[in-house]
Parts: sequence; structure tokens; C-alpha cells
Amino acid sequence: MREDITPRQAGIFCFLMLFSSKILALPSILFKDAGYFAFFIIVIFLLAEIFFLYIFIKLKEKYINLSFFDILSKFLGKIVTKIIYFLFFLYFLIALVHLIYDNFIYLREAIFEDARIERFFIIFLPVICALAYKGLNGLARTAEFFYIFIVIGLICCLALGFSSVQIFTFPTFENVSFGLTFGTIFNYFFWFGDFAFFLMIIDKIKVKNGFGKTIMNYVWLGFTLLIIFYFVFYQVYKNTSFMHGSAITDIIAFTNQVGNIEKLNLIALLVVMFAIFYQGGILLYSINESFSKFVTCTNKTQNFVAYIILTVITFLFFFYASQKIHVMLEDYGKYLAIILFLIIPIYLIFQLIFDKNNKNFGKKVKNEKIYKKDAK
Repeated sequence: MREDITPRQAGIFCFLMLFSSKILALPSILFKDAGYFAFFIIVIFLLAEIFFLYIFIKLKEKYINLSFFDILSKFLGKIVTKIIYFLFFLYFLIALVHLIYDNFIYLREAIFEDARIERFFIIFLPVICALAYKGLNGLARTAEFFYIFIVIGLICCLALGFSSVQIFTFPTFENVSFGLTFGTIFNYFFWFGDFAFFLMIIDKIKVKNGFGKTIMNYVWLGFTLLIIFYFVFYQVYKNTSFMHGSAITDIIAFTNQVGNIEKLNLIALLVVMFAIFYQGGILLYSINESFSKFVTCTNKTQNFVAYIILTVITFLFFFYASQKIHVMLEDYGKYLAIILFLIIPIYLIFQLIFDKNNKNFGKKVKNEKIYKKDAK
């Protein structure tokens, strides 16, 4: 049975993943390396992500009935394609570990300082495993239901953050150079592959008229909210921005116009707690999709048990051995990200331009007719 999802559901997935790990520690980490220029680096990164998603959508339009594995196999052969899928598997695994690390640190500081990672695993892993195991349809429907609450929560946090700003000032760019900017972009490349999951589900998205526009509308909404978020955060904390590693909560820390600050923090907490379950579910689903392509496995239950065990072992190794997951991503994750999110998209661009065997379906017939014919 095909696990088709609607363009709206795919757009919601993209919206949720765009916020993955970008509203907690990243604002302070970027500011520490690049100062106020961190704001422009985030703009550059987000625009690059959106551009690559646009390429993925065009890929879907051109090869409407094919999975990403089939597309790559057609031109690169199955051996090379399996190697690429293994790299995607590693990326999704590390991304899930990173998601757990950032959110565990945040929730431990915000709720219960003595909390242990085992408790977080007991709560978090069974939920995302259930979401991913049941399939894309169930994951999409639940994300669709909670999406509006996440958006409302984000807007409330931004509004409260705006109320904390006394004076809006134009940032100063001291000690900014091309080398510093390029180095920062290079080091944090891993943080900006949030749309990689789209390639894993590209054949499962229903094709209707304007499906690409529907997806991009959700992405542009996420882009707008993120840009406002970073702008407000840097306006609230200015030169001390590098000291605040829980940006979504810290952005409302100075709010004094409305009620009790501790109660207001609940808004940020709910946003994070709702979002991480769907982000984790999408990543775990993508882990299964990428793994199942380069290793033939028939027992789905055993696969998911293995993913959870591998995730826990990988996390504990970095968390207890060095507690330097961010350093690992800067030192090694960036090379993996460059292969998957720079070299491969460039290849896809040339493929879209020069492959004349498959005409763009949008110019051929109406999308809805193609989908109905395919569904039969």
C-alpha cells in the first residue's frame, strides 16, 4: 500500500524541519563565531536550503512516478546509489542524535535540572518510534493537527520578544571578513540539511495542481518566522547573545508586560515539545527509508529496534565520552553535509537541465489527471 501524503502535509513537514535545531543553541553559537553578521549567515543558509528544496520539487515534477533511489540508480547505477543512501543514513542518524542532545539540554535546564537522559529516552523514543513505525500517513495526519498550535506558539513567542526590546539598534559589524564568513558557513553546513527527508518521501507526495506552490507557501512562512526570531533575539541580547543557549525561552525572559514570566515560559516549552516529536519521527522514518534501500531487510520491527539501539549508543558515546556533539558536527559533520547538500544538489541541477528523456510533466498534462491515472 502506498503511503501517499498531500502537498499540504508535505509542506507542514518542511515547516517543522526548517525549525529543527535552529531555535535553541544555534543563535548563540553563530553569534559567538560571527557576531552580528550571524543574522546574515542565517539568511544565506535559509535561502540556500529553500533553493535546494525548489530543486527537489522540480525533480518530483520531472520524474513524477520515481523514488529518489530510482532516479539516482537510473543515472549513477545501484552501487553508487546505495553508497549515497548509506551517507544519508548516517546523516539522519547524526541529525537525530543532535536533535536529542539539543532538546534534552534545553528541557533539563527549563524544567528539571537533575533530569537524566534515561528519562528523556523513555519518553521520547517510544513516541517517535510509534509515529515512524505506523507509516507516513499517520505521522502526517498528527503533524497536521498540531501544526496550528506550533505556529500560534511561535508567533506568541515572537510577539513577547518584540515587547522586550526597548530600542531597536542597527548592528555593528566589527572584525568581519570574507574568510570569517566563509569559514563560519563551512563549519555549520550540517545544521542546514533539514529538507533531506524530502528526497526520502519524494515518491509518496500526491501530485495535484500547484502542489509545489503549496509546499513552498509553508516554507516561506517558516522562513519569515525564523528571520524575525533571529532578528528579535539579537535585538534583545545584543552583545551578550552568545551567552544564551536556549533562544526560544530566552527571547521572552525580559517580558514584563504580561503576567508571570515562569508561566510565559510554558509557551516556548510547548512549542519545543510538540515540534521535537514530529521532527524526531520524520528523522526516524527517513533513517528507515535510507537503510532499507542499501540493505535488504524484511522484518520492520527488528529494524526499528536496531535503529533505536544504535541511536542510544551513538548518543551516549558522544554525550558521556566527550559531551562535544556540536564540536563533532563542526569538525566532521560538515564534510558529510557538503557531499549530500552541495555536491548532490548541483548534480541534480545539471540532471534537470540536460536530461531530455523525461519532459516536465507540468507542461505535458494536468497534474491531477496524472495522479488519478497513477492511483488506479
